[in-house]
Amino acid sequence: MNRVSYLLAIFCMVAYSSTIFAQGKGFYVQPTVGYQLPATNEIAPGTIVTTDAAGNSVTTAIKNSYGQSMELDLELGYFINSNIAFNLVVGGNVLSKKTLVEQRSFPNALDKSTAQNRRMTLSPGITVDAGMEKISPYARFGLLLPAAGKTTGVRTSDACETVAGAACALVPQLQGFESFEAQSETKGRFGLGFNAVLGARYELNDMASVFVALNYTGLRIKRKSYTVTSATVTKEDGTVEDVLPLLGLNGVRQYTIYKDEIDPAKYDEYKAIAGAELGSEKYPAWERTEDANFSTFGINLGARFLFGSNGTKGE
Repeated sequence: MNRVSYLLAIFCMVAYSSTIFAQGKGFYVQPTVGYQLPATNEIAPGTIVTTDAAGNSVTTAIKNSYGQSMELDLELGYFINSNIAFNLVVGGNVLSKKTLVEQRSFPNALDKSTAQNRRMTLSPGITVDAGMEKISPYARFGLLLPAAGKTTGVRTSDACETVAGAACALVPQLQGFESFEAQSETKGRFGLGFNAVLGARYELNDMASVFVALNYTGLRIKRKSYTVTSATVTKEDGTVEDVLPLLGLNGVRQYTIYKDEIDPAKYDEYKAIAGAELGSEKYPAWERTEDANFSTFGINLGARFLFGSNGTKGE
């Protein structure tokens, strides 16, 4: 292709693009509030173990999802014509439900772990609108990229053995034990999900509309790291002791990183180098990674405000 043909091709592409955008309906901003429920409940790694006075135990599998929450979204987009818009949704979950991770109950003690997720996501996507007057159905499809977030865990127990195992009675800091509480943070790897919305909008005027929509999000995230951020014991006299350094007595590591595969020989060599520092920030423990389910199904309510247009369209 010679230079004249090359410049002519560029001119045609620019002219065609200008024609498309000249037909566009303009930029819009759309705040949304929604409530999301778990789309699936699957068997989790943790269990519920109930032990009676005779020592008989019953184990029950836990089915859970981390997705249940209220969600606030802000969508920014541009309608290239009356039916199609490209957009970006910035979303974050609030008031997320605590999820039971593990529980062990005894006649005189209860050991329970829960987790709560906070996250911010980005979703580039496309909206297709029927373009009908007043009430119009629409659909949106997009990718879902977790931009930030973490899962905060809380473990509570009124069993001293939770802290130091069989050595509990021998540790001075645990004398007069009444209850134990530990907090942790789990961070995930970069993941990629998808989002689908089906709804209907009602046009209030040329510049504003309101809508109701059903929303499905498909997302799974693999663990990247786990950190026990605090561990305390409350004694019978009301005093509180920091017992984070004692958790190693019961095999609990303060820092853990997750890998897809672990070579036993390499890990043995790593543990030999780490020695007593295994599980520290310098030498975190290794574990095989697991993925968590964040898929949700919910309902959204919101409004759209359109700029530089003669009518509202889309989501």
